[in-house]
Amino acid sequence: MFARDVDLLVYEPRLFHNIAWAGQRLLDAESAGTINAAGDRLTVNGASFADWQVEPGWVVIVGDTPLEVIERLSDTQLRVSRPRLVQTEPLIRADAGSGLRVRLHTFRHQRHEAARAILRLLDLAYSADAGPGEADENAITNPASLRRAEVFGALGLIFLAAAPDAPDAETWQNKAHTWCARFRIEMSRVSIGIDLAGEGLPTETRHTNTRCLERG
Repeated sequence: MFARDVDLLVYEPRLFHNIAWAGQRLLDAESAGTINAAGDRLTVNGASFADWQVEPGWVVIVGDTPLEVIERLSDTQLRVSRPRLVQTEPLIRADAGSGLRVRLHTFRHQRHEAARAILRLLDLAYSADAGPGEADENAITNPASLRRAEVFGALGLIFLAAAPDAPDAETWQNKAHTWCARFRIEMSRVSIGIDLAGEGLPTETRHTNTRCLERG
């Protein structure tokens, strides 16, 4: 996949508050969380972060504050930061405290489906399904350029799934249509380098359903 859950917050800051139920719920624990004095470690009694396969880039809501998962330290402890603009920025400390409500949801399934749609449009296989010699996402030399497309596609899927059960279904439907339209526009703009020689350099530039040979 090309994006992370925390990337969704850039475009929908209240996503994990207002519509988290449309994703995969893993934890909603009252008074179970503690953030250390340095503001970079979250401990949650009774959590199973390893079993849940919690990854860097996920979002955990502590109290009412979204935090980015930086690292899974143990089954009950995460290294966290307030969301940053880019991954290379220094961590931003969270407020220390104890007895905190902790909610953990993920939209990895929607991101996964968006990523598969992107690969199909680029005539690439998903690695788990690729046949012998078939190019998959690992051949892409500039995967970061697909982050926005995956985010837009995932948001479209999230709001489409939420609309039938939402109290304000029309609002969610409008959001779904907006994000699906942005996904289509973004995909019409992307230019992807493909390494078919295993050299780490693009041998081909590929656009949606088109190809242009660059290197022999």
